[in-house]
Amino acid sequence: MRRTIAGVVLVLCTVACLCAASLFTILRTVDGMETLRMQSLERAGEGDLDGAEEYLAKLAGHWREMTPRLEILADHNDLHTVAEVITDARISLERGFLDDYYKAMALLGEGIAHIRAQEELSLANLL
Repeated sequence: MRRTIAGVVLVLCTVACLCAASLFTILRTVDGMETLRMQSLERAGEGDLDGAEEYLAKLAGHWREMTPRLEILADHNDLHTVAEVITDARISLERGFLDDYYKAMALLGEGIAHIRAQEELSLANLL
């Protein structure tokens, strides 16, 4: 009986650690994405399009790096949508279409917020 209880406790602890690591990975990624997004928007607002493009390139690289890990943890369609919006924002900024750039960045913010809401620890997600 003691072995069974010890085994159950061990499995529960392992599962809790895996869930915590998954949550930490997702939150760290979306926080980093949001920071880079805001820095790109600030540079564009100041008229520094090269600086905005630099931060957007960092954002795209960070997303590309984290996508394989996130594929296990988050919805594939949400990840694909965010990648598309990043590409749209980069193209718009490179061509100087600032209205389209700002629209894409707003959609990117919504996509990041959606992933956070879907994956963060909440009572609704537990049920």
